[in-house]
Amino acid sequence: MFKRWVVVVMLAIAASGSRAVAADGAYQPPDLAGVTWLEQPRHDPVVLVEDGGARCVVHVAAGRGGKDDAVPPPFLKQFVAELVACIKASTGATLEVVDAAPAPDQPAIIIGDCAESRQAGIDPAGLPAEGFVVKTAAGRVYLVGSRHPLPGKPNGGVAWAVADFLERIVGVRWYWPAAGGGRSVPRRTTLAVEPVHYRDAPVFALRRMYQDWWFMQARSRDETLSPLDRELFPKGGEPLWFGTQLLLVRGEDGWQPERVMQGARVFEYGPGLPAEPAAMFQLLADGSRSRVAFCLSAPETLQFYIDGMERAWGGGGKGPRPGGITATGINIWSPGTMGWEPLVGTCHCERCRATVARDGEAALVGGFLRDVCIAVANRWPGKEVIYAPFTVPECARGITYPDNLVVHSLDVGTLGLWQQPAVRAVAERYSRDWRQASGRKIGLWVDFQSPSDWTHGPVQFPHLARDFFAANREAIAGAQALTYGAGCQITAAPTAYVWMKALWNPDFDVDATLDEMCRRLFGAGAKPARDLLRLQCDRWQRLPEGVALRVDENRIPPAAFRSIWPADVVARMKSLRAEARAAIERADDADARRAFAYWTWTFDAFVNDAMAIEAAAHPDAPGTAPADAAPERFRGADAAATIVAVGAVRREDAPAAGQSVIRFDIRSGNAWRARWTEPAATAATGRDEAVESWSSAWVFAKFRRPGGDGYAHATLAADRVDHSVPAAATLEVGLTGGRGRGVFIHRAAPGQGPLDLAAVGLRWLHAADGVDDPAAVDLRVFAIDMVRVPPGAFHAGSGGSEAGAFVAAGVATSGGPFLVDAAWSGPAAAGTTARRVGAEPGMLWAGDEATRGLAAPLDDRFPTGHDAFYCMRYELTRGQFTDFLNTLSAAEFANTTGGDEGHAVRHVTAAGRYGLQGAWPRLVARKPHQACNLLAWWDGAKHASWAALRPLTELEYEKACRGPRRALAGEYAWGTAAIAKAEYTVADEGGRGERIAAGALETAGNACHDLTLPAFFGGPVSPYINGVPGGPMRPGIFATATTGRIPGGGSYWGIMELSGNVREQVVTVADATGRSFRGSHGDGTTTPPADWPPARFSTRSPKDAGKTDGQGSGVRGGSYADMPDALRVSNRSRSLFTRRQSDFSPQCRPDWNGWRGARTAP
Repeated sequence: MFKRWVVVVMLAIAASGSRAVAADGAYQPPDLAGVTWLEQPRHDPVVLVEDGGARCVVHVAAGRGGKDDAVPPPFLKQFVAELVACIKASTGATLEVVDAAPAPDQPAIIIGDCAESRQAGIDPAGLPAEGFVVKTAAGRVYLVGSRHPLPGKPNGGVAWAVADFLERIVGVRWYWPAAGGGRSVPRRTTLAVEPVHYRDAPVFALRRMYQDWWFMQARSRDETLSPLDRELFPKGGEPLWFGTQLLLVRGEDGWQPERVMQGARVFEYGPGLPAEPAAMFQLLADGSRSRVAFCLSAPETLQFYIDGMERAWGGGGKGPRPGGITATGINIWSPGTMGWEPLVGTCHCERCRATVARDGEAALVGGFLRDVCIAVANRWPGKEVIYAPFTVPECARGITYPDNLVVHSLDVGTLGLWQQPAVRAVAERYSRDWRQASGRKIGLWVDFQSPSDWTHGPVQFPHLARDFFAANREAIAGAQALTYGAGCQITAAPTAYVWMKALWNPDFDVDATLDEMCRRLFGAGAKPARDLLRLQCDRWQRLPEGVALRVDENRIPPAAFRSIWPADVVARMKSLRAEARAAIERADDADARRAFAYWTWTFDAFVNDAMAIEAAAHPDAPGTAPADAAPERFRGADAAATIVAVGAVRREDAPAAGQSVIRFDIRSGNAWRARWTEPAATAATGRDEAVESWSSAWVFAKFRRPGGDGYAHATLAADRVDHSVPAAATLEVGLTGGRGRGVFIHRAAPGQGPLDLAAVGLRWLHAADGVDDPAAVDLRVFAIDMVRVPPGAFHAGSGGSEAGAFVAAGVATSGGPFLVDAAWSGPAAAGTTARRVGAEPGMLWAGDEATRGLAAPLDDRFPTGHDAFYCMRYELTRGQFTDFLNTLSAAEFANTTGGDEGHAVRHVTAAGRYGLQGAWPRLVARKPHQACNLLAWWDGAKHASWAALRPLTELEYEKACRGPRRALAGEYAWGTAAIAKAEYTVADEGGRGERIAAGALETAGNACHDLTLPAFFGGPVSPYINGVPGGPMRPGIFATATTGRIPGGGSYWGIMELSGNVREQVVTVADATGRSFRGSHGDGTTTPPADWPPARFSTRSPKDAGKTDGQGSGVRGGSYADMPDALRVSNRSRSLFTRRQSDFSPQCRPDWNGWRGARTAP
């Protein structure tokens, strides 16, 4: 860049004597940290390029195989190539890289230690690890790095010498990747180097910024990529790799302890652990032993470690051993699940419980760590115990360790929140305490992704970063930072640059650095760009009074967003951006245009968010809806009303051979049945419509043979007369392939309230299931609350402007909705429009080409919603999903939903994904009443098949929302276009009584979405588990004993949360796979029917198995992470499955997806 510069660098400056270069000299610009200046040699300037012609060559002496030659770092070649490229970009001349040592009269850059550099007085043996020397002589520039060995890793000293030479002498800066316009190279025709001699070494040895993925997402939670300007960046949607950039700013790990980042965690080598002694595993509440966590107070655990180290270091032979043993030490991680839930204080043995009760979890893990350190010190002097206190960062008081303890990966959370004194104090206390306890500097694990990754907003905290590292240089060895979304490296690029420079040496002027960055990169737009950057820094580093953000919140709640970036600040930012762009355009500066477009990549998304949040401050006008008959269907209470409870399960002999009676009691907290008329004035058909509907329990049974592995589905008698219910109820048998898979139990007559039924009897055909001794089996009965949606016509689409909404073919997108009636739902036949999706009159169509697919008919058995069906009243809860997991066989659990690790990406094990405790098959949901999110199509389909249900279609979804009533433009599931938009206050979060304590409206529909979700709802967001902050609420949370449809958020039928909370996964009509769905029901196994959108993957499948999983599905209804528009009934923006562009397989579990099954009415 800087094509305006035509300079000669120190071209004719002759040295007049031996001296040290002054700190304010030409090679000490204010934006670079200082170096140690040494005695300056006496010679003429070394001319590298003159008038655009190369005068010198480059010779890499390092790694030539001479006597005592040190192995150069593997990335040295990259730095040499960068040297040549930058000098060419600066002068137009290409320096030749030569193999042979240059002749004395040939000017040369000599890279690496060699005889000639030693004769010049450079002794690398005296340099610290990663240190280097830059020295000139007559016709020579020597770039020599340290030879200090680093166990298991390269010493990058010689590469850092090249980098510093390019920065300090040539004037190069690497602000962000060159592909984004972030490399600045001054232009000149002649390049000469004044006599110079200095050395340098990093202040911090650990300088890593780990890029977990390189997809072009502004935030890791984003479902789609946000491409850069296609005109400026032709590959704007392609992945962008930052590894080269991070290396150029000297991002490496030069810390000497040989660490194993993850292999020391129990779950990573669990399959290889011995079953005995059982005492070394944690004791669970039910008396069984965990297989994923050690009992830290058990002598057997310590002995297992000692025996394993003896096998590794003492020639003890083969056998089980702990993970994390290296040649120089043993790595220990504080116990945790794959989702980083602590597993320290979860042991129920007396010793562990007593220690935790008295001194806390830190004392329990600290005591075990001390014992390991003592054993290593006594048996293997010189070996290290390298400890990662990741899940329990606190250092226990009063524990003394030997001098062999090294602490790394101390998780101090989010540096970008350290403008808040309370947050910073905790992190610095952890660092200080571990430094004192170990007697060594410690390594930090810091989330750079947060809060840059939380928002499209311009989060900048360069001063916080520099100040922290400057203040803590005596306590820490450095930091490894974690980044996810590309926004961390693009929007926050100025902060990322300062962060990495501070890890080398924090003694530099941040403001001078940012001034120079803007001056170099943005040309004529430098001043407004710098003002914009300054404003961004000020708004984040000086949070307004009253704004409190928490570590692992992973979200900036709307109220905090408006305080940090109020409308006037956003307007000022927009003005500065426009001013900078206009100046750059007037100058016709292509380099500046590219760099500015890169840095402001998310600016438009930020402005859109700001506008939406500002608009949310103004409530919607109250919606009006027709009066609802039978209001009992909209009522609710606490979680007891959302659960159909089954108890007293027992088996009895039946009169016929090979049959048994499964007897149980069942209670529904809010069972209703009602009849009413939808008047012609409001009905979609324009005529009076008689309606009868009811809530119903779908009941099915599972059994396990003695010693068996997992539960099988019980086959029930197909004839309802073989089953018995009390007189207050009636039942229908649900058949799959002619076999009874379950029954619907509901009120026999209109009524509302609790329904208690004792001694219900289901006829089990145990002989048909291959059971010879039914008395010996373990029986379980499950019940799912559902609602019957009766047959009848309804509207698909609202006539509004919702994205992708259904319309009647031939009608403009803003025109009327489509009537799904008996004629259109009849068999597809030539000459008719029945079941036709297409552009001809009488056909179903959509306003958005991306969500309508090609013109073609639906399968004749595709459930259009006209016929009666049952739909789950509430979304699948975590408790229900846990019940499912616990009934699977070991193979099903390991290779399907629960235990799979192979393709789950961040959402690893079942416990990690769903907040479960314990071990399979005794998993327990910590928040069983909340909706279960993190469900791929794969998960929901397998659950539905196991429960003998089926997926809901997207047409059924719209009928489940609006019923037979005429559509309203922009409506939500409760029938109006008005929605609550202010943050709720929730009481008893995660408990049975979870409820809205404040903020619910009476005049607008209540729903859980991005604007109403409380701050820090659900607690911290753990890395690798839940990339989307917050989480779903309890299904039915808005319905009380007195609410009507609108405040309760219910659909026409009293089906809850069809707008918001978690997205509804449906079968789409927008592609051929979805249209071929025949409505088949699951058979009680985890293998879905062949006509469903595929869910075939298992960890034992061939590599490409499951590639099409999810094709034919989509999502509707929005979630807790969506803005209100996504919650509208007719919004089909996500109605066609597309693989989340940031994930690695179709089975990856989106944080916002839930499940709600259906079944065609008998």
